[in-house]
Amino acid sequence: MATASNKVPPQLSNFKSYNDWVRLVRIWTRFTDLDEAKQGPALVMSLSGKALEAILELEDADISAKNGVKSIINKLDTLYKKDELHEKFQDLENFESFKRSSDTSIQQFIVDFDQRYNKVKRHQTTISNDLLGFKLLKTTKLTHHNTSS
Repeated sequence: MATASNKVPPQLSNFKSYNDWVRLVRIWTRFTDLDEAKQGPALVMSLSGKALEAILELEDADISAKNGVKSIINKLDTLYKKDELHEKFQDLENFESFKRSSDTSIQQFIVDFDQRYNKVKRHQTTISNDLLGFKLLKTTKLTHHNTSS
């Protein structure tokens, strides 16, 4: 029997990255037991604000079609999808400017550092292990006092 959780698509408002949301919606379409013709309407019901306004411009038949989710994503792409070069630049900038604040633990900083680096790697950008290790150490903002025993 189906559970309610596999019928509810991810909400766009819960994600900082539109591309991450699209990816999760695609995973949800393979996971849910909702009929393809009901996936579009379910996705619409999870939207709000500008996204919902844009989708309401589509015909009901397009939303409820077997490819309704694809139609919805295509429509939202016009609002939210950034061109690849802009996204790559933004991810590189977020990685390059990232530094540990004094109230962030080393463990949390490493998690955040890895997340930013993984976004850079998605663009087929590589950094040597030596340079990556150097950047990690430098951006932790540890002083000689922090590293002494």
